[in-house]
Amino acid sequence: MVGFNADIGAFERQEVESTVLVVSTTSDVVDGNYQPGQLSLREAIQLTNESLGPDTITFDPSVFDGVNENSLIRLSGAELSITDSLTIDASMAIGVTITGDTANDDVTRAGHVTDVAASGAALLDDNTRVLNFSGASGDLTLRGLTVTGGRTTGPNDDGGGIRFGSANFSGALTIDQSTVSGNSTTGSIADGGGVFTFDGDLTCHDMRVAPFLSYRLNDGHHVRQLQRALARGKPTPNMSRHYWENYERFRIGPNETEWDDGVFDWSIAEVQDHKFALIEEALANYDLTGLELDFLRHWVRFGPKTKIDKRREITTDFVRRIRKMLDKTARDRGLPRRWLCVRIPAKANVRGEQGVDLPSLAGAGVDMVNLSYSYFTMQDDSVRRAKAEINNDRVAVYTEMSHCTMTGKATAGSGTQPFLRTTDEQFYTTARLARKQGARGVSLFNFPYYRYHVTDTIGPFHEPPFHVIPRLGDDDFLTAQSHWYFLTAGRKDRVIAGHPLPTIVERSDPFVVTIEMLPTPKHRKNGLLRLRSDEDIRDREIEVNFNDVSLREIEFIEKPLPHRYDNTWLGKSEQTRCFRLPAGIARDGANQIKINVNKGIRVRLRYLDITLS
Repeated sequence: MVGFNADIGAFERQEVESTVLVVSTTSDVVDGNYQPGQLSLREAIQLTNESLGPDTITFDPSVFDGVNENSLIRLSGAELSITDSLTIDASMAIGVTITGDTANDDVTRAGHVTDVAASGAALLDDNTRVLNFSGASGDLTLRGLTVTGGRTTGPNDDGGGIRFGSANFSGALTIDQSTVSGNSTTGSIADGGGVFTFDGDLTCHDMRVAPFLSYRLNDGHHVRQLQRALARGKPTPNMSRHYWENYERFRIGPNETEWDDGVFDWSIAEVQDHKFALIEEALANYDLTGLELDFLRHWVRFGPKTKIDKRREITTDFVRRIRKMLDKTARDRGLPRRWLCVRIPAKANVRGEQGVDLPSLAGAGVDMVNLSYSYFTMQDDSVRRAKAEINNDRVAVYTEMSHCTMTGKATAGSGTQPFLRTTDEQFYTTARLARKQGARGVSLFNFPYYRYHVTDTIGPFHEPPFHVIPRLGDDDFLTAQSHWYFLTAGRKDRVIAGHPLPTIVERSDPFVVTIEMLPTPKHRKNGLLRLRSDEDIRDREIEVNFNDVSLREIEFIEKPLPHRYDNTWLGKSEQTRCFRLPAGIARDGANQIKINVNKGIRVRLRYLDITLS
């Protein structure tokens, strides 16, 4: 005894049986009141941090019932810090959402707290990271949660939504039946807008999501900086050592600025073997469900000396070799048969140059064909044509959609071109057209490009429209929506050559084109047809006939259907002509459009769209 107080010496926290705490308020408070109806999530986490061993936090379903904002926890300006193994299980409640948007000023899609639509930097100043597991070791499981509105801005401040672990960390993060959406990190050398893990493992499951590896067979982005690298005598950071050391031996041609020349020649066995080894290493070490061979980035793989038949032989043999490797590595890891997908040009007339023969690839073991227009969402009959060419129902055909439907002229190099965003209705309409032609599903490319990239001049930017994804396979939903059909020039790119647009409509020389449509009895209102040029066409007299019906011109309409992409290269009134489409004249299948320029010089036509509602 020392004086009148007991001296117990050093005291260590003791590991006890797992604690289960029930959160019963959405308030983000720490006031020491743990009575029923008063325990906050932040208080529950602090209590579990003080208890060694794994603990569990659940949510009172009578409080977190999903009505209005009853299931929303809005952080008060500080992240939730976790230091010990913990399971946060919201599976018995409804719609439990944790947001880092302290001030409730993020601009979101109406009715959706998780879909940050147009928040600028000023609106995000109050946002904080949502969850940070900062213990030296331990596991974290998130079940049935939505994590949104998280943001970090500092250098190396990784993980806007969730940061897990640190250097030399031991533990695992499991995200189960959960959504991580609308989070970001903008600091220099900072990664993981949604989730960042250090040495720990990350597992996402029970979400009907299967992990695929998509591998670019001849990426050419490094060619942009090849001249600079050669001038300074060392590779740039985005250039692999293998490319740098073998550039002179393996490149297709001599031009140091042209992608078609700067990429490697697949007629060389060493080029094929190197790609195979990289893919094999990944499949031998990870429990991947499948592999996509990307034939589009960059789509040129052979020099002019390699004949078409030889290209087909090399390509088919490589795919057959990959198929055998997939089967072996799956057996070695105790996995079911792995899926093999090929991402190929949607246009059949450019596939021969690649050595891509669909019946041969199906025979070599391909399970899935992903039809792509490279950078763009486009609508046509390519799914129907590919299915007829393959003539094998075992092989699933998919159509690819992206963040944009057309780009303009770059202002300061690659990536600085303005782009026309793909709207919700365009996603839905494109998916319905593809599924009607027999597509098994759809894929998404460059989906994060709705967010900031390269330069402010091509903004404003938005969160990607994640809300469309669950709907793309719901035929009843797709049928019930307003439809947005379009033909587009995309950009000047050989891989999409042969599309109807762009075109020049000469005076007194009609331009006739067909467009695939699937109108429904729901579409009772008059529709809208628009023509878009890249020049002032106000002085032209333009006549449009649709299925032999003359259309009446009307005033300029910037947005045929409501969407959130204001001030995003939507087209100017002087470049656009609008026509009323009478209800009932659109028909299922091919519809003919005839355009005449009756007065003025020719019209450069780059975009045509039709909306039905």
